[in-house]
Amino acid sequence: MNRLKHLKEQRAAKEARMKAIMDLCENENRNRKPEEKTEWDTLKGEVDGMRDEITALEAQEQIDQRS
Repeated sequence: MNRLKHLKEQRAAKEARMKAIMDLCENENRNRKPEEKTEWDTLKGEVDGMRDEITALEAQEQIDQRS
């Protein structure tokens, strides 16, 4: 499923950006700035939604393989 691969790649990119925000704050020994918090929260919501869709696509893939 090409869509599954694409979603996983998008999710990985978003998760990498989330990590970069947290790493920057840790390296600078500070909390997230308001814009970083907004970006991180937005990415988290997108990743959670993608996770649900990826799970559904993987389940469908397994069903298709049994058919």
